[in-house]
Amino acid sequence: MGTVDITGDSTAVTATLTGTTLRADEHAVSLLLLDAATGKPVAVDYGFVTTRQTDTGGLIQSVSVPLAGVTVPASVRAYLMVDTYPAFRATLAIP
Repeated sequence: MGTVDITGDSTAVTATLTGTTLRADEHAVSLLLLDAATGKPVAVDYGFVTTRQTDTGGLIQSVSVPLAGVTVPASVRAYLMVDTYPAFRATLAIP
C-alpha cells in the first residue's frame, strides 16, 4: 500500500498514497467517513463523487471525496478502503 496521508477541510477529504503498488484497474479504492463521536457514517454520495488520481502507469496516487453540500461533523474518522478492507484510518478535525 505504501505510505498514506489523509487530510481534510470543509471542501474535501483526500488520501494521498506514496510508494504504492495499488493499481486502479485491479482494486476498488475509496474513502469512508464516520462521525468520530457517534460512529455513524457521514452522508456522502460516495459512488458518484469520489475521485481517484493515478500516475501514468495506473498506480493510485490519491482518492478524494468532495464535501460540497454535505453536513460534516467537527471530527471524522476517515478510512481508506481497499476493495472491502479498511486499510488505513485517520481521525481528522474538519474546520
